[in-house]
Amino acid sequence: MQIPPEILNRVPPPFIQDSIYIVGGTIRDLILGKKIRDIDLVYVGKASQFLKKHRIKGKLIPLHDEFDEFRIVLDDGFWLDFAGIKGKNLWEDLERRDFTINSIAVSITSGHVIDPTNGLKDLKKGIIRTYRMRNLLEDPLRILRAFRLLSHTEFIIQAQTERWLNRFSGEIIKSAPERIHYEFKLLLSGPFVANALRKLAQCNLIQVIFPELERMGRTIQVYNGSEQNLLEHTLLVVQKLIELWNNLQDSPLSMISEEVNRVLRNEDNWVMFLYASLLHDIGKPLTRFEESSGRTKFHGHDLEGEKLVEGIGKRLRWSNREVRTIKFLVRNHMYPHHLAWDEHMTDRAVARYLRRMGDWAFPMLMFAVADAYASPPKSIDISNHIKLAYRLIDMKRNLDKKDVKRILTGYDLMRLGLDPGPIYSEILNIVHEEYIAGIIKTKEDAIKRAKEIIEDFTRTV
Repeated sequence: MQIPPEILNRVPPPFIQDSIYIVGGTIRDLILGKKIRDIDLVYVGKASQFLKKHRIKGKLIPLHDEFDEFRIVLDDGFWLDFAGIKGKNLWEDLERRDFTINSIAVSITSGHVIDPTNGLKDLKKGIIRTYRMRNLLEDPLRILRAFRLLSHTEFIIQAQTERWLNRFSGEIIKSAPERIHYEFKLLLSGPFVANALRKLAQCNLIQVIFPELERMGRTIQVYNGSEQNLLEHTLLVVQKLIELWNNLQDSPLSMISEEVNRVLRNEDNWVMFLYASLLHDIGKPLTRFEESSGRTKFHGHDLEGEKLVEGIGKRLRWSNREVRTIKFLVRNHMYPHHLAWDEHMTDRAVARYLRRMGDWAFPMLMFAVADAYASPPKSIDISNHIKLAYRLIDMKRNLDKKDVKRILTGYDLMRLGLDPGPIYSEILNIVHEEYIAGIIKTKEDAIKRAKEIIEDFTRTV
């Protein structure tokens, strides 16, 4: 097998020798024609000793000293993962790897292929298979990695491997929380994530990682005489959301596609958005109430869900930004629904929604439509959501005008007797947005509105 020059050129000269092989995901992705983001290298010997002998340009990061694994980050951010062989020889090393499609090695000098587990055959057939059961148990995170591979390919999991994944799903909790979170984020970034999540649920793995979702699997919501399992609803929301975004330009929400894509083309934002979509209803089992008619209500499930998300974030060691953003999205996932269903929706309410939701205003409206599509009955009406989309985009265009001067200033607020403070900017922004939107037309209107906001603020303090 010939290694492409663009890959070889990334490898520092000391690594170009007979005892080093390119392995794992790098070979898999090369064969599948996918973009190579990093290079996996294995050394027939001790990697630590090799690195002591050779000067390598780049930042050296020990990953697992006990496993003789290192990462070399190059100047442009590209990295190499470098490890010594596990076992007596390279053949044994490859047999111990997670899945056969990751157990192929290619000599960096000759291009000679070593494939002891028939990984090339599985790649050709599109099969995710582990060579033997103990390979999964040696590092339980590999159980989750099977579904990450499923999310990034249209492969299927081999029947025996799937039985093992199901049998040992509980072992995943032995992995470090940070590693679980990292692997799960990679899973969420895949183009076939909806299928991967559904298989995760079938193997009971998603319920192990998120016990909050296990409760949802035991909870039914009843709406207009139709019953729906909450976990099934959630998986369907994610599926509908992905379908909607992939076809947004040709959907009833085409008018907001540019605003949605501006936010979600950022992969970190997309992953947090999917995380929130998966967790948006986790507060429902704790707030379920059944009316005499049999219809279920879940008052306050958004606020309850926000609390649960914070606990999940601490448990899985999310970053502060991830906790803050996913909590915000879960807390506000009903906001576009409420606004769309308001028969007396005012321009002021629309402006308030844009201000409070910020960059997430349009993605969350798209989420609300996906949520509606995934709810019974199948013929649910989204016409109000479409009307809201038009109102929002029209107001957003007005708010984006840069040449409109503020009708009110801080001096005006001082004349009203308000002491300077953070509330100044909030009042001025509200008044300015409503002025641009045409809600406020004169200076007198602006002062009257500022007084109303000050009174509301004083009442709540």
